[in-house]
Amino acid sequence: MRIQKKILFTLILTLFAYNLLACADDFYIKTKDGKYIVLHDDGTWEPIEKQETAVKSDSESDFRNVNWGMPKEEVKLIEKAKILQEDENMLIFEEELSGLNVYLQYVFVGRKLVRANYNINENHANSTAHIADYNKLKELLTKKYDTPLDDQIVWKDDQYRDRPQEWGMAISKGDLVLFSVWELWSTSITLYLTGDNYKTIHRIEYKSKKFGDLEDKENEIQAMDDL
Repeated sequence: MRIQKKILFTLILTLFAYNLLACADDFYIKTKDGKYIVLHDDGTWEPIEKQETAVKSDSESDFRNVNWGMPKEEVKLIEKAKILQEDENMLIFEEELSGLNVYLQYVFVGRKLVRANYNINENHANSTAHIADYNKLKELLTKKYDTPLDDQIVWKDDQYRDRPQEWGMAISKGDLVLFSVWELWSTSITLYLTGDNYKTIHRIEYKSKKFGDLEDKENEIQAMDDL
């Protein structure tokens, strides 16, 4: 009788664990040797690469002091920076990041926070100075999140490639793109420096892995509506 009860109890625990994995999001577990593994909602598992070892504790936030999925009203109560602009799906604040003037942007879809950006707002007489800003932010992000998963310099036009003193011009034209990517457990981070029509675009983008697809679907619907 005891054996039958033990078998039944084991079966119940097994079914419970299976249902828990089937119904929940991914679980992050720390092993005895200090490494992390992720249990996916389909019951499979895999080790986490070094770029994803920044596993969040219950007391930490996804970005600054907020979490992905928060409604706009809650983000407004938490964010202490000076607000500049607000509409149904966006909040923009004026802020400073490591001595650089930035516009802090929060993006919402369906009342959920899905993305945040630091849009660097520095006007340099020599456009090559934007590269120094990029390298400064890249170094800080690397110190915090380890080596980027992807780190590239992409030339779309080689006109200025052999003239480093004019790389700022190449960036402002969109001929040169610099970008680095970090992957955390809940967030994808992309630092990039590019340009268009002689206007430099320098940004750090933080995108929710759980809710990021909401914005992609919203953009797809809008594009189809415009066709």
